[in-house]
Amino acid sequence: MSLDAFAKWLPDNAIDVKRDDALKMAAAMAEFLAKPHVTSVKDLSPEWTVMWEKATRSFIPHGGIAESNEESVSPDLVLEELRLDPDRYAGIRRSALARKLIDGGSLSDHAPIDPAILRQELTRFRARNGLFTHSSLLEWLKENGLDAVNFEKLLEDEIRLDMAASSGRGLDRFIISELQLAGTYSALARRARQKRQALDGKVQDRRRPENRLQIMQARLWYFENLLERPVPDDIDHYARELGFAGVEALDRAILGEFTFQSMVNEGGKTGR
Repeated sequence: MSLDAFAKWLPDNAIDVKRDDALKMAAAMAEFLAKPHVTSVKDLSPEWTVMWEKATRSFIPHGGIAESNEESVSPDLVLEELRLDPDRYAGIRRSALARKLIDGGSLSDHAPIDPAILRQELTRFRARNGLFTHSSLLEWLKENGLDAVNFEKLLEDEIRLDMAASSGRGLDRFIISELQLAGTYSALARRARQKRQALDGKVQDRRRPENRLQIMQARLWYFENLLERPVPDDIDHYARELGFAGVEALDRAILGEFTFQSMVNEGGKTGR
């Protein structure tokens, strides 16, 4: 058929395929809707996309709080609650460090470790585990399938992890993320809020001599009664290892906890 003949044939013989498809679809939908159906719920697995990742990261900052209200507390107070439980903090900190490294941190296993730093780490390790004699250390190594060389490598790894934690962007926001993901943020926030309300105006200036005595009393109570361990020889290092700005920040947190628990116990309730 020539082009001219096709042009004459088309107006009377053309078929609107899209229209026919639309009519068939409308008929099928009408037939479907005319029948009773029970809504089925299926597990959906949304696919990851770059745009979704950007959207979620921009909506709520990593390790941030979605919104604020009159009952909200600062994440710093939540972290303080966590740091007052050093064993729990240590576990969360390791998970947060892994999250930080995944997020773009780095961990070099080639940089040599200063022998003095290694000795300090060994001293802290022995103190944490009650290995105060050489024989107890050797027995611990034997029980855990370690020799001196492999044990030293483990200590070096711990030092490198600490270095990675203190480098670049801070670790606090990753700790917050871990708490949120585990669903434990709310309980810590609730306790921090209760403490803040109870202590409003109760903790006085720590620089006054009489309050220094109260701080020392609170220290002894915190370590020997609450944690059931001796007061650290290097209290400032202990404070910084737990993420406090220094010994003053630790003392402030301990005194607040001491005062709060005293008030709670007077009211016939339990502490932590």
